[in-house]
Amino acid sequence: KLAKPPPSTYRESVQVYEDAHIRAANLLTEDSELTKLYAELGIVLRRIAPFADDIPAETWVALSAHVYYDENQFFAVKASEADVIDGTNLPQCVMGSAGVLQTLLVTRTVPAIHNPLPTWKASRKTPRDPPNRNQEGGEGRDHTSRYDVASVPPEVATIMRPYWKTKRALAFGKICTDAGINFTSLPTAFTGKCYNKFLGQCSRRNCQHSHDFSDISSADITSFCTTIKPGIDKAVQGNAGGRR
Repeated sequence: KLAKPPPSTYRESVQVYEDAHIRAANLLTEDSELTKLYAELGIVLRRIAPFADDIPAETWVALSAHVYYDENQFFAVKASEADVIDGTNLPQCVMGSAGVLQTLLVTRTVPAIHNPLPTWKASRKTPRDPPNRNQEGGEGRDHTSRYDVASVPPEVATIMRPYWKTKRALAFGKICTDAGINFTSLPTAFTGKCYNKFLGQCSRRNCQHSHDFSDISSADITSFCTTIKPGIDKAVQGNAGGRR
């Protein structure tokens, strides 16, 4: 979170946003949209330094509100490993594109924020999964109901059942990593298809990949399953072993 109370002077703003830039670069890397936002903000602050004494406190407080909103909506996006690999559903920063920084640079003012963050309310309380009990001899929670089991081919169901049971969510990117493969290792017939849906769980609201697998041959399905099975096995074995 940013400073509380928000910075109300030029000097305070520079210190807060420089610290935020360093934190974002260390945690999210320089390629993150949030890191880029702080870098761009730093450039603007340096350029308006000669006019800093003439800028009222209200402007710096308004700027802080915009940054706070941008940071919150950035972290509100929950991108999966598959999203990162596919380059979809990634968090974005809107302050730059909304012209806030350009307005600050040119007029030394900041427009009021018209879309404040709503109060978050959960529709229901969802408890966290309990620790895996397999290593203690007990039974872990069965997550199979989270997957669309009926939609997958029988051959896929055969290799995925242990994974469905022990894993709350599908992490196809990690499956590939554990299998020592990448997407080019898979049959070309799956190009443009949703791997997550094929394995029983696609949580993307507007998935850009095809969910129609009717044109996939049985030979390609067998090849797909054979290729990813080492990653499935490793994921299941890791879950059963737990941490020592």
